[in-house]
Amino acid sequence: MNLRVTRISPTAALLAVPWITLCLLVASSSEANPPTPARVAAGVLLAATLARLPWLGLSLRGSDLVIRSWFRTITVPASRVSRVRWTAYSGWGNRLSNSRLFAVVAVERRDGSLIEVRSSVGPWSRVKRKAVDLDDALAKAATD
Repeated sequence: MNLRVTRISPTAALLAVPWITLCLLVASSSEANPPTPARVAAGVLLAATLARLPWLGLSLRGSDLVIRSWFRTITVPASRVSRVRWTAYSGWGNRLSNSRLFAVVAVERRDGSLIEVRSSVGPWSRVKRKAVDLDDALAKAATD
């Protein structure tokens, strides 16, 4: 069973806007100013950010849950997932405190560890619906 349960949320994409804007400002150069190493590096970072953006999120591939974040991809066998729930977003967007407005999907493993999927950040109701859908899909994958 292959299923794309969640993609990057619009909220997470908006949180990337300041970074993308900064890269654009540094990378842009006029004909009068030749490219500098800083501009080239900013252009490469911008391209990498835009290339990774569509792949962020959660998907179910066969009996594996694939979690793609900005810097790594984690594959967790469905048999090792205890449940999928939601939790308050805590990140640089709200000064590392628990948000009352936004939540993220959290994958709880059987060993008790928790993986918060920050690319799923969004309003509580939407994130809750995504978590329930993913939990249902994992339960179905386990019975197939």
